[in-house]
Formats: sequence, C-alpha cells, structure tokens
Amino acid sequence: MLDDRPLFASVTVVALASRPDYPQSMTAAHSYAFELPPDDPAPADAVAAAESGEVVYLTRHGATVAAIVPPEVAAAGVAAVIALEDAADLRLARAALAEPGEPTSHETMLARYADVLAAFPGEAR
Repeated sequence: MLDDRPLFASVTVVALASRPDYPQSMTAAHSYAFELPPDDPAPADAVAAAESGEVVYLTRHGATVAAIVPPEVAAAGVAAVIALEDAADLRLARAALAEPGEPTSHETMLARYADVLAAFPGEAR
C-alpha cells in the first residue's frame, strides 16, 4: 500500500537468488530498496512490504544503511548469529584448554581484572 508521500527513489526489486550472501531457501523472496532523505522516517510502504513478507533495504545516497525484515527473517538471523558466536566461543575455549601451563582460578581472574569489571556493577561474577 502506497501512501500520498512521494518516494525519494524508485523502488528496486531484486531477486534474492541474485545475491550470493542469501541461502537458496530464500530465492522466492524479493527485496525493495527505498532511498531515505536525511532525518526522515521510513516510508509506510516499506513497512507494509516487510509486513507482507518482503525484505526491504533502506538506502541513503545509494548505500544500504538498514533493512526492514519480517519477524521470521529477523528471528532466523538472530539464531544464526547466536550459533556462529557459540561456535566461535567453543573454538576459543578449546584452544585455551590446549595451551600449556597451569590453569588460572576464577578468583585470580576477578582480582586481575577488578578495574575493568568495576565498570559493570550489575553483572554477576
């Protein structure tokens, strides 16, 4: 649904299959790019397109600055990022365990980094 406000650039429809950074399961979806003027909110039609299942890219001066995505896409993206972070953490933990030397106690680490940890008073230790 388009409202009465003018779009600041033409709508660009791009099949996600043409983008190598998207999995093949998303090939049926399309994305729309809307040019945003400085300090203007996203057009209502961009939100409407996302509500209908489209991935909407917001651009400023031709550069992508943000995306509006359906909740399912956002949830899948968050889950993927969490999985990648978990895998990276596991690799780092395994590498740390493989290092030679004596283990360092939790108390020693708390004392060593007390000044850094002071910046986070509400965090559990």
